[in-house]
Amino acid sequence: MTLSLVLAAAVALPWTLATTTDLEFIPEGAPIEHWISEGVSKPYKLYSQTYYSKGFPMKPGQMLFTNPSSTIIPMPGYRVRDYLITGVVGDIAKDASDGRGKVGAPLSEVYDHHWIVEDRSHRNLLCPYGPNYVFGIGAESRNTPMIIPKGYGYHVKSFDEWGANIHLLRTDAGKYLEGSTPHSAVQHCNECFYGPNKGAGCTPEKNGTFQCCGNNCYDGSCSCPTTPAAKDVPANTYYLRYTVNYTYDTDSLERVETGVFTTPNCRAFYEVYQDNDQPESLSSTTFTFPVDAELLLGIGHQHVGGRNVSLFHNDEFLCASYPKYGTEEGAVGNEKGYLVEMSTCYSANNHQGKGHVFKAGDTLRLDSWYWVGTHDEKIAPNPGGTHLNVMGYMYTIYKTLNDAWPHPSFGATPTASCQRALQTNCGSFIGFTNTCIECLKEKKEKLANAGCTVEEAETACNFMGSAGGMMDGQKRHMRPVLV
Repeated sequence: MTLSLVLAAAVALPWTLATTTDLEFIPEGAPIEHWISEGVSKPYKLYSQTYYSKGFPMKPGQMLFTNPSSTIIPMPGYRVRDYLITGVVGDIAKDASDGRGKVGAPLSEVYDHHWIVEDRSHRNLLCPYGPNYVFGIGAESRNTPMIIPKGYGYHVKSFDEWGANIHLLRTDAGKYLEGSTPHSAVQHCNECFYGPNKGAGCTPEKNGTFQCCGNNCYDGSCSCPTTPAAKDVPANTYYLRYTVNYTYDTDSLERVETGVFTTPNCRAFYEVYQDNDQPESLSSTTFTFPVDAELLLGIGHQHVGGRNVSLFHNDEFLCASYPKYGTEEGAVGNEKGYLVEMSTCYSANNHQGKGHVFKAGDTLRLDSWYWVGTHDEKIAPNPGGTHLNVMGYMYTIYKTLNDAWPHPSFGATPTASCQRALQTNCGSFIGFTNTCIECLKEKKEKLANAGCTVEEAETACNFMGSAGGMMDGQKRHMRPVLV
């Protein structure tokens, strides 16, 4: 499968950047060139380049959760010149059985919980302490490209550093997993249920969190419970494969920002519980725009059991992203019972090139619906009812119209690099202000190396929730610790 976003005749170009040799991610062949002239005020050259990560060998049950600070990935203009990203698509691949290249890996074999790519200097100002990435997402990614509306691009400086958080779980549809049934065993693995050997941080109290899904287990030693037969099954090697569309004609496109709204309350994940009396579960969060802004692209993200993610402007329905579920056993891109695609909620490409305008003081409501009835025909034979580690995201491309989007009133929003360092070094104390402050003192050198300022670190201890997002919004303790 070729993951190119260029949809017209293309010309191969020589690969001239020699800066990727030390990054363990390699380009596939030469970039492709396409001339864009229709529907834009200034024509420009569009390039499309596919990359593969290094291989990750995984045994049955094994969990992969890479650290972005050590999983550095190449981008087209790295250390050469500025550029604009106009589109991204990606998936998880494996070596073909006949030895000829690589093919897509089915979700039923290795579950793509998520892959996200972080610009280490990026800030998600839309959702303080929420997910902080520029592109990438989960199981639906191979069928859900991110295409920035025509005439716009996300600006990247040549020396920006990028890292990948790749989260995979090898389940083989439960064949080698311990559980009451293969399908329930797969659910418990993919949804981060508590279990033995899932890492030192996985306790019954952390049931459903990333601590029970390999978080901080960067050596690959964490695993979902397996049967004795699993030890005789060889490892398969998997790769992140992604294609980037970009241009060096930075004056030809209007620059945009990217950010993610999530519910509930900017959290990275939450839980929904079985309820046959009221089988439709809703999480809803309302945000107030601090400045005039224009929404250019919105794409939702949910997990298995999701029904839609929808946006409301001043409580008037604007749009919704709907999941598509697979219908064929083991078919790559259409795996039965798995969420394999999310529709686009809003794109300026579908509105005569126009975005949707929000005025300062307007509200945006984000609703995330899940089905929690015992029987869920969309995901069968996988279990319905309770689902842990679910998500309700709306990934957005936007631009402000007059003033820049401000930091929240209570303090500075951290960069992706700082936010990751806070979670890695003091994550178990986040949500407990005083112990978090003590952790900052102990880890101040590592946090400073990640670019954390005193204000960012201390504010996080006061306001960041244990699952990301906000706590109760009350300042409880502030004193300098990193100076």
